[in-house]
Amino acid sequence: MKPIQDLLPQGAISYQVYPNFYQFFLERLPVHPEIVGVNLAASSRLIPRHYFENDSAGLSQALRAGQVASGPEGLTRTIQVLVDTPAPSFNLNKTSTTPAWYNSLWHVLYTVSWNNTTPVVDQRQEVELVHAAGQALRDYAPDGGAYFNEADIYEPNHEESFWGADNAARLQKVKASIDPNGLFQVWQGVGWDGEEDPKYQCYAELNPGSAS
Repeated sequence: MKPIQDLLPQGAISYQVYPNFYQFFLERLPVHPEIVGVNLAASSRLIPRHYFENDSAGLSQALRAGQVASGPEGLTRTIQVLVDTPAPSFNLNKTSTTPAWYNSLWHVLYTVSWNNTTPVVDQRQEVELVHAAGQALRDYAPDGGAYFNEADIYEPNHEESFWGADNAARLQKVKASIDPNGLFQVWQGVGWDGEEDPKYQCYAELNPGSAS
């Protein structure tokens, strides 16, 4: 901190030492009520820089197409656009992050939600609509990707979208060496048993790509 402190007027920085992180948390981080257990489905896409440079009109049309595809309420639903500069490229191919992360300017997110009394058939319709919205951007930016934590739960070609083919292959090798029996699994995770496995049957009810 000293190089920064030397650039600032005297007394501009004050310090306080805490005996542990928990004490710091109690005094400095306010408690906000968090809503949990929200019935929500999302579909998203990382949009690489070159679309902004070479086809901004096409990008606008693709965003609009996503809204239209998300159904009658689509034009009034919020589109979340997370804007940032691309991640530093010095870690390219050194982590499991999709290569698209390193040259994308936007992370676009469509979402839908429903309440606890919504019938399954209507829930599925909502999921189908948000999936169609995301598909508009997948079709427009096939060289983009998806952020794993906020991706479409039924992301097509998820290995390419989440990690990229080369990273996915490396992850498979790591997974096989650490968990050869496939004990630790999640939906669309590395080394999972596939959507046909009985353990994932609950996902089939809302899957827009499966038979009703």
